[in-house]
Amino acid sequence: MLEAMLLLLVVGGALVAGAIALKTRQASIAAEDEVAALAQADRFLASFVAAYNRLPCPATGDDGVEDCASGVQKGKLPYRTLGLEGSMAAAGVGRLGYEAQRSAVDLAKAAGGNNDFEPIAFGGDTYNARRALGNRGTTADFCQTLASGAALPVQDAHARVGPTAGGYPVAYALAHPGRQDADGDGRLFDGLNAGASAAMELPGAGSTLGSYDDRVLARTYAGLARMLDCERLMASLDVMSLATEVVEEVTSQRTWGVVTASLITAVNGVKAIVSGVKIAVAAGNIGTASGYMATASGLLATAIATCVVLVGCAEIPHAAASVAAAGVAIAASAVAIGLNAAALAASLVAFGIGVAASVEAGLETAPVAMDISASVSAAKTSWDDATARKTKALADLNTALSQRTIAANERDAANTALYTEAHNVIAEANNRGSPNKGTTGINAYDGDLAAVKDKADAWILALQTYNYASDALRQAEQTAAGSNTTTTQNDAAIAALQAQIDAEADPAKKAELQKALDNLRAQGTTSGNAAQIQRLRQQMDTLTAQIADLGPQIDAATDAAARTSLQDLRTRLQAQKDDLGAQLASLSLTVASAQANKDAALAALSTARTALDSARDSAADKFRALPYVVRECTTQVVDKKEVTTCRDVSYTFNGRQRVLDKLNALYDTGNGKYFVWWMRNQSVNSAQQAYDQSVGQEATAKSRYDELRTLASGAAGGGAKLNGVWTGAENILRQVDLRGGIR
Repeated sequence: MLEAMLLLLVVGGALVAGAIALKTRQASIAAEDEVAALAQADRFLASFVAAYNRLPCPATGDDGVEDCASGVQKGKLPYRTLGLEGSMAAAGVGRLGYEAQRSAVDLAKAAGGNNDFEPIAFGGDTYNARRALGNRGTTADFCQTLASGAALPVQDAHARVGPTAGGYPVAYALAHPGRQDADGDGRLFDGLNAGASAAMELPGAGSTLGSYDDRVLARTYAGLARMLDCERLMASLDVMSLATEVVEEVTSQRTWGVVTASLITAVNGVKAIVSGVKIAVAAGNIGTASGYMATASGLLATAIATCVVLVGCAEIPHAAASVAAAGVAIAASAVAIGLNAAALAASLVAFGIGVAASVEAGLETAPVAMDISASVSAAKTSWDDATARKTKALADLNTALSQRTIAANERDAANTALYTEAHNVIAEANNRGSPNKGTTGINAYDGDLAAVKDKADAWILALQTYNYASDALRQAEQTAAGSNTTTTQNDAAIAALQAQIDAEADPAKKAELQKALDNLRAQGTTSGNAAQIQRLRQQMDTLTAQIADLGPQIDAATDAAARTSLQDLRTRLQAQKDDLGAQLASLSLTVASAQANKDAALAALSTARTALDSARDSAADKFRALPYVVRECTTQVVDKKEVTTCRDVSYTFNGRQRVLDKLNALYDTGNGKYFVWWMRNQSVNSAQQAYDQSVGQEATAKSRYDELRTLASGAAGGGAKLNGVWTGAENILRQVDLRGGIR
């Protein structure tokens, strides 16, 4: 019996252990099946997005087909729509719950309306890609929708996992119901997975007292975007958008430059040179500028062609814009300089360079015979005028030097007279005493006299500071008023180009000339600070109009993503406008600061004048009461005897006015010799600057004459003039490199 009982115990234990192991293995297999089913569904969802650029809608029935018309966010997995049929459905895929985000953004919307992504363009706007796909949409559009959903604040209606307080929104989520109804409510799904709301349990939710055995897999916006590699895809399209824009811009600029260079250089330039010196110079500069612009555009086009496929070339549009702006600026500058008689010779040399630049840009120009003898004569006149100006400047300098020498002698004489008079006054006072005379040292008050010179130097410095502050205030006020520039040359250039337009009969040529004129007016009407003020005001007016136009568009927008995009654009435009307003306000601050500086300088000048007057009076007062002693004796008869009594009597000598007169002769701020000398010294400095400038002007005029005379004689014109084009292109590309591009 004992042996039988032991045998039964061993057999029973083995059976129990086997049953437990079998049950554990079955649970493990079931868990593996659940994970496999979720992973398989997740992969097919990703494949569906890649193929159709959207998520499938949840199925509302048991047929496994999506139901987009119902608008629900949670239902069953549409396994037939995904292509999961047969054994896969039997393995549990058909039992999966599925929710897709269709509230914050509709990730399952039909592809026909899924055209959201537009790549960026230069300046931060979007670039119209003109794609041939119509409204079919792309993966980039789906990525843009994911980004829009991630940027929205979370609401209860959004598809999510977890409770409202501790959950988070998802792009989609999958739920497996497990093997049994763990919470006993008659449904396989437990917790939030069984509810009608667009929510599922958190993926990490575990069993609570055996009431939950579901398994959840969720994809957030960011997780799905990473799986689709959205960031790299959108960045690549942005780079290609910028590259496309660069190609179009460079092509447009080069075409315009070639046409303009051909027209102006080959036709108007020659016509102008034949018709007269002044118009010849202007047309020559226009041709030069156009040719340079065409050549520079070609150079940059070559550089860009080797760079557009690289991610680092996103800054290339800055270079293209710089070429366009530089071309117009060169044209404006060259035309303006051409209308200046002092630049006549260099302008005609530049005309020849312009023809060479046009040929370099790919143009064909007919042989040109130019008679520039009148221009050579005019250049010689300019050189002679420059020589005459230098001669006069030298004479003015010599006159100023002579006057300064005279003033310095008078200053030294007045200074000697001051100290001589002061010493004489002290000596005279001392000589009035007896028998030991006065005791004041001859040089006792030399230090007080020297202090007056120190105060005079301080007043001169304060006067200079005040003059500088007054000039700065005047310039700031002119700048704030928009009048701190001279537009005479630019206006003359516009007038010359307008004259050519009026004289041109060919409509096509007239249109090209008009385009050049419009660019000249837009880019070169003003310069300096006043031009900056004008541009700031124009930009603020443009931004104000754009912001006002966005209001009705935002009100009319029905799509949440579109409305958000418009609102973001309005915010950016308003920030730009506020920045421009701050810059304009700084101009007023500049005026106020300049006024404060002038007021402070005036106060300092007044203080320095008071200190000078005080030092002058104080030094003169030292000579008001110079002491000396006289021994006075009286004789009286006392007891019929003469008795002589002597005593020392103190007196003072007043030589103040004599010393003050000498001080005024030297340090009077109106015509004192010291200040006259200082004024003459300033005149010498100004005359020296004028002479130095005249020397440079004469050298320039002579060089222009020599070049023009060489050109007229048919000799070589000098070095490689096109080097400036290469240098300009190199500078532009270096700036691109510094801003993060690739050289």
